[in-house]
Amino acid sequence: MNICPKCKSLEVKCLTNLDYKVVAFGISAVFKCLNCNFQGEIFPEVKSLNIKVRPNSKKNDLILKDGNYIVNIKAPPEDNKANLELIKFLSKKFNTKVRIKSGLTSKNKIIYFDQA
Repeated sequence: MNICPKCKSLEVKCLTNLDYKVVAFGISAVFKCLNCNFQGEIFPEVKSLNIKVRPNSKKNDLILKDGNYIVNIKAPPEDNKANLELIKFLSKKFNTKVRIKSGLTSKNKIIYFDQA
């Protein structure tokens, strides 16, 4: 998972014909931020992310507000439904395996991105 050094957005695209796994091994690649259009060399790797979850939302969405990540999830916060939908939503959005590192019963969570 890569992050834009300018706006801290996770919406980055690799402009070279390399995937994220190759870039993680240190091979140079050019990225473009889809949020602020910043373009540059390899961005710092993100292995975990602090987020705040808002269950019972109208739609699943990831928002960057005042430097904090907020994830709106449609599922209710009961019987682990919101956590499962959160993992499914972030895994699909970033095309990588996601785990909740801490905060299983809290709105504030630490999400871990598996690089394998």
